[in-house]
Amino acid sequence: MKRIYLLLFITLFTLTLSAQKATGVILDENNEPAIGANVIEKGTYNGTVTDFDGNYSLDLTTENPILVIKSLGYRTQEIAYSSTAAKIALKVDAIGVDDVVVTASKRKERLLDAPASVTTIKAEKIENTAAIVVADNLKGVPGVDIIPTGLVSQNVAVRGFNNIFSGALLTMVDNRIGRVPSLKVNAFQLLPSGNEDIKAIEVVRGPASALYGPNASDGVLHIITKSPLDLKDNSAETTLSFVGGSNSVWAPSVRHAQKIGKKFGFKVSGGYMQGHDFEQPDDREPAVGTMAQLGSVTNGTLFQADETKDPQEFKRDYFIQKYNFDTRFDFAVNKDLDFTLSGGYANTTNLELTGLGAAQGINWGYTYGQVKMRWKNLFFNYFVNASNSGDTYLIPQVGAGDPQPYPLQTLADRSMLHGLQLQHNAKIKDKFDFTYGFDFMYTLPQSDGTIYGRYEDDDNIGQYGLYLQTEWHPIKKLDILGALRVDYQDRINEVMLSPRAAIVYKPNTRNTIRATYNRAFSAPSALNTALDLPQQFIPNGITARGLGNPDGFNYNYGTDGLAQFKSPYDNQWYSVADNSSNHILFEDITQDIGKILGQSLADDAAIGQSLVTAITQGLIDDVNSPINSVDKIVTDFITGKEFKYETITDLASVKSTVTQTVELGYKGIIKDKVFLTVDAYYTQINNFVSPLSPGSYRVQFDPTQLSGAMAPAVMANLARVSTIGGFTYDELLTGSFLPNLNLDENGDGTAFEELMYLLAGNPADPTDNGYIYDFSAGTVAPDNDLVNSDLILTYINLGTVDLAGADLGIKYVEKIKETEISISGMFSFVNKDRIALEGASDGYVALNAPKYKTSLALDFANIGNSGVGAGANWRWSDAFPANSAIYVGDVSAAHLLDLNISYRPNFSKNTLISGSFYNVTDNKFQRFPGTPYIGFYAMAKLSHTFKYNVGKNKMR
Repeated sequence: MKRIYLLLFITLFTLTLSAQKATGVILDENNEPAIGANVIEKGTYNGTVTDFDGNYSLDLTTENPILVIKSLGYRTQEIAYSSTAAKIALKVDAIGVDDVVVTASKRKERLLDAPASVTTIKAEKIENTAAIVVADNLKGVPGVDIIPTGLVSQNVAVRGFNNIFSGALLTMVDNRIGRVPSLKVNAFQLLPSGNEDIKAIEVVRGPASALYGPNASDGVLHIITKSPLDLKDNSAETTLSFVGGSNSVWAPSVRHAQKIGKKFGFKVSGGYMQGHDFEQPDDREPAVGTMAQLGSVTNGTLFQADETKDPQEFKRDYFIQKYNFDTRFDFAVNKDLDFTLSGGYANTTNLELTGLGAAQGINWGYTYGQVKMRWKNLFFNYFVNASNSGDTYLIPQVGAGDPQPYPLQTLADRSMLHGLQLQHNAKIKDKFDFTYGFDFMYTLPQSDGTIYGRYEDDDNIGQYGLYLQTEWHPIKKLDILGALRVDYQDRINEVMLSPRAAIVYKPNTRNTIRATYNRAFSAPSALNTALDLPQQFIPNGITARGLGNPDGFNYNYGTDGLAQFKSPYDNQWYSVADNSSNHILFEDITQDIGKILGQSLADDAAIGQSLVTAITQGLIDDVNSPINSVDKIVTDFITGKEFKYETITDLASVKSTVTQTVELGYKGIIKDKVFLTVDAYYTQINNFVSPLSPGSYRVQFDPTQLSGAMAPAVMANLARVSTIGGFTYDELLTGSFLPNLNLDENGDGTAFEELMYLLAGNPADPTDNGYIYDFSAGTVAPDNDLVNSDLILTYINLGTVDLAGADLGIKYVEKIKETEISISGMFSFVNKDRIALEGASDGYVALNAPKYKTSLALDFANIGNSGVGAGANWRWSDAFPANSAIYVGDVSAAHLLDLNISYRPNFSKNTLISGSFYNVTDNKFQRFPGTPYIGFYAMAKLSHTFKYNVGKNKMR
């Protein structure tokens, strides 16, 4: 009988448990239904999600059940089961423990579990900041370096190796590459999405090529925009926003999102911005008021003026203008299948610093289109980006004596990038997670011959990639990850492997420790392989130009095994050590100098030629000329320094840079109040690609020897012939030509010293060679039809660099009554800010970032339940050497303090008033050579979101 009672009791107890059902509603921080929140019975796989009204219903299976409530961006809550329906209010996750990220592994995972160093910036912070470009939201992120080159132009890198016109950081928007197609530069002002569109920004520090392929060797910046399907059924919202402030900035914008039924939604946004940029003249550019002429350089030829345009007075134009438009359509067919179609356009006018100098960007347009599809665990993504540079032109770098009007060289960029991705995720019994896929990128550079010149028909780049990542969970507390990717680039016929390995140990749900290894690569861009852009034109037929390096360069060697130089006059090869032909080379030079003199002497070419011929009698006649005793030197035409040409060897074609990084990291929550991240890393970079560097060198007569050899003959000629065309030498030289060059430095009004300067340079300064500096005897240049005797700047793989560093981030959150207080800080360290490397400019590679930088931020949210928020962000960065193309110098250490204030009235929660005050101490600070000194400036923002039910036409 007792057994029967026991069996009956067990049966009744089981029936009681099975009859237990948890029901209720979950609301967000605005007391709105939380759609798609997870409700899980603790210790089981039994769970459900809330519907479009925030309701849930779950049959329970355990004794004394506990409900675990999870939702993206909110704190995880555990609620004991109650027989009555529960109303649960979610709490915003200010710490970040339950943030879900997608960038680190190309799938959803907890921030704490991600096998990489990741920082997320949430929509709330972005909305409360009166920012005008996306990069303004990245200040204070660990490991991130920002070089502002203007009000809207900013170069962003992770863990150093920043540059002017940089594309080192892979920037993505909704899984679409966000850079300018062929130039591979991150122009954040060209992104069509506005700040009101952004749901989150994820920053992954360190290499990420195993999943993302080429050009992710430094990290990934992923901008994730809002979906209209996040709205309630048959509801809509319209946000009107206005930002204005310093530098005459005013920027209105509008965003409308609407959900129709349960399955379809769309959004459309647009904005306009104009202002006045920070001013910073460049002494190397034409002086304000001098004359300049628009024109173009096409197919590698010399500058041709645009005859439809009159010469104009030169000045930098600091006017900024942008307008943008973006749209998106989301269609959720069912729980397994959904589509997204999006497209946008942005157009900007602003100054942009490039490796060849400043460019005056005028109506530069950027267009994109994207189609995404998800079917169960299969993801398809196709996008196309297109660029149109409008009326943009390159501002010239000029020297004393360069003739006016100066050339304003138009830059045509009408390039496109096609991207295709197919990816699948799979699980095996909760022990293995697989992510595998295929990527294809096709870059079509198009510059109308202005940027890619003679490469214009041979510059397309196809990049193909296959990848597989496996994550094994042998036990609950341990994840082991392995990945391998193989890429092929057809332009340089290169195959690259990118392995990845990680071990993530989770002693509990609040702490993770990881060790990772990544091998990543940065593939050569269209500029690296197809650049053909003349920049300086020398009257003797030598052109200084940037030239891509797709196939390598071979020099012509003499019987002594040393590279020879080529004369621009007869296209013959000569030995630098052989002086027997010096008189011929010198005669060729003086012929051209005579032409230049003739243009200045009453535009009388005959007088100029007669003058030089008379002066040089006995120097150009035969092999007995004293000129034949003069040695020749080889100089770097960028620095003017003598170069040991004996070291010149053939240049290999530019290859991908390979980055290998070993990293140890910790992420954890301490007593539910402190979120701490610590990352230490060691990085080795092989095949480091130089900025544009000399690939050919000037051959000149030694100025001291030349002056000594010439002086007796010139003095004799001056004594023998007193006049040319009725003019004395003194009248011709000091009265007409030389004063234009300010060469009568001793002020004696006689011609001899000025004449010697003109023909032989200044023996006291070997880099100051008068006209001989320009009219070199020839060029040690590669034996290549694209080069001939030109002075070229090209890209080369220099060798290996390495560095070690650490990033620390900390955030503390405390709630006192109704006020939430957060204190956050970061500290980043790198052991080198310059790395010695043979072949690099000035003998070293610059990190272009400080060794040490730190920040501290204090934020108050909803002070005293008033809706007022306030914050302060202090940052300090150490001094560092800077070297990027033509921008070289030292950046000073600096302290910067920004303040922010916001107000959401309790009577109108959808209204936001905010102000951002940058560099409030007005510490005028230059972030990089050639960039403006930026002091205090401020922006204010006013926005309101109208929310309404479409069917009932009810607005709130």
